[in-house]
Amino acid sequence: MLSSNDLHDPNTCPACGDWLKSHKDVSADQMDPAAVHAELEKLRSINHQVEAHDKSAKQKSASGVANTIAWLQQHQEEKKKSSGFIHSLLHWFRHDDDDDKSTSHTPLLPLEWAQSRIDVDWTERSYAVLNAPFYADMSNARRILLEGKLRTTATDAVTAEFKTWVAEFMGQLGQCRHLKDELLEEKAHVANNVIRVRTIYDQVQSLYEETLLLDAKSPEYEAALVALFDEVDATLADEAAAVSEANPLVMTPDSENEAFSNLFANVEASDDKNGMVVAKLVAWMKNNLPRTDFDAFMALFDNQVKHQLGGQWMQTYAEHLQRLEPFAIEFHSAFVYSRSRVDVVAPVHDPTQP
Repeated sequence: MLSSNDLHDPNTCPACGDWLKSHKDVSADQMDPAAVHAELEKLRSINHQVEAHDKSAKQKSASGVANTIAWLQQHQEEKKKSSGFIHSLLHWFRHDDDDDKSTSHTPLLPLEWAQSRIDVDWTERSYAVLNAPFYADMSNARRILLEGKLRTTATDAVTAEFKTWVAEFMGQLGQCRHLKDELLEEKAHVANNVIRVRTIYDQVQSLYEETLLLDAKSPEYEAALVALFDEVDATLADEAAAVSEANPLVMTPDSENEAFSNLFANVEASDDKNGMVVAKLVAWMKNNLPRTDFDAFMALFDNQVKHQLGGQWMQTYAEHLQRLEPFAIEFHSAFVYSRSRVDVVAPVHDPTQP
């Protein structure tokens, strides 16, 4: 019979001896200095990779802007107005090395954000901002048609570019509808109430398809395009009015502001579908909002999104603007409405302006 001491003696308890030997071997391997050193080196390598990734994320937004500025300089001579405007816009981008926003914190815009310039009630602000760049675009296009340059002096290449600009405008309008759907989801999440918006764009699409069949230099094309823009104008206005009436039933100024802020704070760097519209909005803000409001909006984005916004998204938007270059559109203008336009000359003392 084995005694209690025998149970701890590998020579008298073979099974125990085998078990102890196997575990002793593992422990010996784990405590081997060379193995420990290798594991420490592996941990140091991982730590360096994490630090390098963090540093890269902080530098990406600045490098994206630098790349876009270099790209713009290549187009500066032949595309002076649009390239100059985008260049001045990029001067408003801030890139702080200590900008290390926690992913668990979503910044909010101030409640009074943009109110000093767009002068609308809180129930109207979200849609007023989302629609504003499209009103500016339509005003620019109406000016081109009013001056008759498309019909009288434009070359075939220029008219083709203009038609491409209109096609891109329609695409951006669709992308903005997608953003509005996401805004409604944010509103439902914040307020725990659902607003369903059904806006009929059928007539807009039908009028656009009619323009595709017409010669861009014909009076019929101009008339069809004016009708298209009038319909877009009316559709956006009706949609915004309907939403503003529904908002007080389910939202408050705080919850509406939170939903609108979350919409952009949740934009991801991989979201190229919405990136173009975000760049379009930022460009409109440069013309129409105070610098403090512009900075507050930009603070919603993390560094990777800023990299895309100052880089590829802005280059795509710049290409869109450049299609109107032959018509001498003044992109530094502000306060643009469907029936009236005021062109504002950049202050001489402003170093960010070309």
